[in-house]
Amino acid sequence: MVTTPFERMDSIQFDDELIGCSVFAQELLPNENKSNQLGINLGAVRSRIGELVEPYNVERLIIQITDIEEMLHAGSELF
Repeated sequence: MVTTPFERMDSIQFDDELIGCSVFAQELLPNENKSNQLGINLGAVRSRIGELVEPYNVERLIIQITDIEEMLHAGSELF
């Protein structure tokens, strides 16, 4: 189970005044040196959202906890 430093929030709790962006599971990167850490392919996120919003205005990245858990599990098996 993933705990910190992630803050679990229901979608109705999001501040509508902050520009947020979902991070897709395929944009998460396992860390081959530290199996308990993930990276985010920001280039892929920027390319995906670039036509909709100026990427530098995004104030919050939204990642589903289940995606994090699956990637951490897969990363521990790979490395």
